[in-house]
Amino acid sequence: MPDALQMPEPELVRSRFCCLLEDLRTRVQDFFPIACVAFTTMVHVNWKNKGLDGLKHSNISYSDIDKLSLSNIPNGSDIFWVHLCMAYAITFWTCLMLKESIII
Repeated sequence: MPDALQMPEPELVRSRFCCLLEDLRTRVQDFFPIACVAFTTMVHVNWKNKGLDGLKHSNISYSDIDKLSLSNIPNGSDIFWVHLCMAYAITFWTCLMLKESIII
């Protein structure tokens, strides 16, 4: 019979809660730095562009969330590279943090 089934319920909850808190602390430690960098960079890059403003007189509709997406960057803009590099940096950081958490 598994040990978890033999443990009293308060002890089981206490032990699992400690594991949950440790996992949450690790995730925040891993992903908070890249989330801050990504938020400040991506929102600034995407919000300040006026790529969607040219569509005001067309029949294409867009919402406020579209202003924070890649569609707001005009074609041929150098800012596209900032967007692309940040996407790769976020992916690389996430893979690195997941690899470290599996090794440890």
